[in-house]
Parts: sequence; C-alpha cells; structure tokens
Amino acid sequence: MYMGLEIMQKTKNKIELNKKTRSNNKGIYISSIALFIYVFYIFTQRWYGFIIEESVLQIGIIAIAIILLVFKPKKNGMFTINYTKIDLFWSIAIVTILLYIIFTATIDVDVQYFMYISGLFFLLFAKADIDRFDVSFKLIKVSSIIYAFGTFFHYFFTDLFHSLTFSFVPLSVKERTLELVILGYYPGLGFGQPAMAAGPMIMGIGIILANRFREKKSMLFDTFLILILIIGLIMTGKRSIMLWGIFSFILTYYFATSKNKSTRFVKVIFGLIFSSLILYIVTSYMDFIDIFRRMIVTINNILAGQDITSGRTILYERAWDIFKDNPIFGIGWEQFIVVTSGQLLSRDLTVHNVYLQLLAETGLVGFLIVMLAMVYTYINTFRILKLILSSSIYSNKWKIALTFSFYYQTFFILYCLTENPFYNIVYLFMYFFSLSIVNSVIIDKISNSAKV
Repeated sequence: MYMGLEIMQKTKNKIELNKKTRSNNKGIYISSIALFIYVFYIFTQRWYGFIIEESVLQIGIIAIAIILLVFKPKKNGMFTINYTKIDLFWSIAIVTILLYIIFTATIDVDVQYFMYISGLFFLLFAKADIDRFDVSFKLIKVSSIIYAFGTFFHYFFTDLFHSLTFSFVPLSVKERTLELVILGYYPGLGFGQPAMAAGPMIMGIGIILANRFREKKSMLFDTFLILILIIGLIMTGKRSIMLWGIFSFILTYYFATSKNKSTRFVKVIFGLIFSSLILYIVTSYMDFIDIFRRMIVTINNILAGQDITSGRTILYERAWDIFKDNPIFGIGWEQFIVVTSGQLLSRDLTVHNVYLQLLAETGLVGFLIVMLAMVYTYINTFRILKLILSSSIYSNKWKIALTFSFYYQTFFILYCLTENPFYNIVYLFMYFFSLSIVNSVIIDKISNSAKV
C-alpha cells in the first residue's frame, strides 16, 4: 500500500514538474516574441507611414509587445511587477515630461504621448532571463546589415533606388532625398533621413563588439560585418554618429574587458594612433572617392578652425539665451522651434542638443529630473557591469547583453550633444531596450539572493 502511494506521489510530482517546464518554456516563448516585436518595430518604424495610417500601426505593434510582456506566464501564476530604482527614476522623469506635453506642447502631441508612455510601460514589464533576449539580439545584427546594404544600393545604384522607392514615399521625402544626395548623404532605407539608417548600423556594431569582447570565435566574419557597417555609416554622411560611435567603442572596450588596465590603455593609444594614420591617408590621398569627401571637408575645417556644426552654434546660443530668460520651468515642451520659427536658419530646426533643449524648454526643473534618471541609470549600469565581469556566477550571455547596454547608453548620452535622440522614437526605444537589460540583471540578482 505504501509503495503504491509512493509511486503515485512520484508520478504526481513528475506531472507537476512537466507542467512547470511547459509553463517556463511558454514564458520564454512569449517574452522572446514580445522583445522581438519591440525591436522589430524599432528597425521598421520609418517605413510604416508609407503603408498605412502611421499612428494606428505603431500603437498596435507596441501594444501587442507590451500586452505579451504583461501577461507572460509567472512561476506562481500571479500577476506581479518587479519594480527597481531605475523604474522609479524614469517614472518620475516621464511623468514630468508628460505634464509638460499636456500643458505646453503644441506640435506632434500624439507622437510624444505614444513615445514616452509606451517606452515607460515597456521598461516596467520587460524584465526577463537573458536567454529571452537572444532572438532580439540576432534581429539587431541582421537588421543593421540590411540597412547597410540598403545604403550601398542607394550609393552605387542611385537612380535605380529612386525609381524603385519613390512611388511608395510622399513627395516631401522624395524632395528631401534628392537634396541629401546632392549634399553627399545616402539615407538608403532611412528614406530621406540619414540618421534613421545610421542608427541601426551603430546598434549593430554594438551587438557585434559586445560579442567580440566576450567571445573569440568567428572573429574574421565579425570583422567583415563591422567593416560593412562602418562603410555604410560613412555613406549615410552622419559624421556625429560615426564620431560618438568611436568614443563609445573606446570607452566600452576600456571598461568592459577583463584585461589589465595597462594592456587596455596601451591598446586604446595604439588604436587612436592607427585611426589617426587612417584619417591622414584618407584626407591626403582619397579625396577622389565620393564617400570620403564630406569627412575630408570636416577634418580640413577643423584644422582651419572653422565651424563644422552646419550652423548649429546659432541654435545653441539661442537656446542658452532662452534658458537664461526662463531658468526655472523653461518655455514649454517643443516650444523652441515655435518661438524661433523663421528667425535663425533657412529651415526651422530643434536645438540639436538635447541638454540645451531641455534647459530651454523645461528649465532647471525638467532638466535635473531627466538628467538624474539618465545619470543614475548609467552609473549603476557601469557598477553592475564591473561586478558581473568579475563574477563566475553570470554566464557570458549576461555579460554580452550588459556590455551592449553600456555601449548604447554611452552612445546615446554622447549623441545627445549634437542631435535629438531623446525626441526620436527609434533611438529612444533602443535606449529603453538597453535599460531593460540592466533591470533584468537587477531582478535576477534579487531572485538569486532570495534563493540563497
């Protein structure tokens, strides 16, 4: 009798274990799909407005990703929210931004609401085991290569590219693309916006480099892919993205490798010398190659002490003056372009410096709240990265993911000096994606501590 009960209990336990295994597998599947959809949106967002009503499709895609994250199976079958200090700081920052949008914004309000609200919801719910990020990392890598080849095609077969794509895009995009080509930009699949093609490439470089810092296999192939992405970046004509990408690589290499400090320092110095040599060769002997002309002009202007910001210093000065006149609360969200319309350059532009724009539009109040969230997250990412790199508990996958997060956060913070990634849905969503990795590490640490 006792033997029979024991066998029945073992069978019951086995059934329960199988149920849990199936539930966990389902959880991995649902989380992976949600993260994949989110990243897929980032890399295809620029195309939606040419197919269907943009806002409808955007909201639908992101809503599906967030719903899947919210209702993914939990181990105990209960709905829970794992809330971190990063979530707290960004909740305060985004609520502050939303209040500014509600009371002061006059343009693109729907897009702004969607961008910040959905970004915050994703950040709150996108906490998962590192294996569930795998598919998304592969998508980032593949998509970046697709964008690079799109730019190659635009550069080498310009007229054919225009004839194939112009029937699907609005007149304003056609006109802007033709204007950019004359100036030496080839936006490719960014369709009239070089930054929308260059961004995915810099993200792809980050994923490949993060793997390179941790893994030594496939080095030749990865080097080839990075070369393709760098050439694609040059073809887009986005100098600032290239510059900040280089700085991000240097900082990530120095802080995210296990080599001793002296070895890292020597390699960084050697890399800078080698890069300087390459630049000298390019500027001295390759001015006959179209894709290098914009870079050569920039370098020559720097050496001659001329302005290389395309007139943006005028925007910077005006933003600073506006801040001095409205230091506490600023002039209101997105009001810079309204206040300065027709006054500064041939086209009305935003400040092209996130920090100055926040100061001008939200004053010290909004600026300090947003900066506190950004700096707190970055410092904690650095601390956690150093901790897990020296730990044998965490797998290489965790280390690769957190290395990518540190790389992209570094790029994002630097890129804010010369452009508006904080107001750009593609760059901002990838920023939240990188923060979700840090959040996932924090929750994993808490979970492991509780088990002990």
